[in-house]
Amino acid sequence: LIVVSDLLKLLRNAAENSGVDAVVVRADTGVQFGSIIELVDAIKNIGKIQYVAFATEKTHTSATGVR
Repeated sequence: LIVVSDLLKLLRNAAENSGVDAVVVRADTGVQFGSIIELVDAIKNIGKIQYVAFATEKTHTSATGVR
């Protein structure tokens, strides 16, 4: 686990020093959606970051398409 402020500092440094302009966010299923949105908003405020994407995982579905 990492504190959000520490993560944002690392991302800011990476964007400024190495030209990173994209971030992929992957969250545990137990994390509240609102917390993820707050994080994404904070990442988007880092000047050099142009793209924020979500990592997804394919779920298994039944024949009816319902999990």
